[in-house]
Amino acid sequence: MFGPIRTLCFAAGLYLPLSLFLWFAFAGAVVTPVLWLTKAMLLAWMPEIFVDIERHQYAFSVLTSLVSDPKLLAQAQAGQRVVLDFPVNPMIYGYGLPVIAGLALATPNSLSTRLRQIAIGAVCIWLVQVNGVIWDTLQNVCSNIDGGVAAITKHVNLELLAGLYQFSYLILPPLVPVVLWALMNQKFINDLIHLDHIESDDGGTA
Repeated sequence: MFGPIRTLCFAAGLYLPLSLFLWFAFAGAVVTPVLWLTKAMLLAWMPEIFVDIERHQYAFSVLTSLVSDPKLLAQAQAGQRVVLDFPVNPMIYGYGLPVIAGLALATPNSLSTRLRQIAIGAVCIWLVQVNGVIWDTLQNVCSNIDGGVAAITKHVNLELLAGLYQFSYLILPPLVPVVLWALMNQKFINDLIHLDHIESDDGGTA
């Protein structure tokens, strides 16, 4: 028979592919709250730079009023609405959602507890995605748009921006779901550690 740790790993291995499939199948709906929050924050923080954010399937199209092309500038000066847009993928910051869903479903709790943990995880991962998309967007403006650096540095230091972008891309997405699951299942983890000590003691005296 499997021990509790092996049972958890086996169950997580079964639930994780299902969670990944559902997460990607409904990606457009899943990232919609991220779109709302990101749009509200960027347009309130830098209204002179960002015009709108649109969703195309699961990807975002960020529209900015920073234009340097002479033809576009002439159109803007003539009173026409001229914007540039560039894509941002929020999914690369949100893979923690199927991870925490798979772990929650694999943990031997009641159904209501599992669903509650998935809901809490979804909210936290959405915030991780919003954070990642914001710094990704600012990084894109600085790297790909003429005049972007000057516009962004009015609001945030470039060294800080680079650090936050790396932290949001490399650290938060894999770390948050595991830490969050551990915090929500401390009793279960303590029981696993206790059982592991008992099995080790029994093996040593046998």
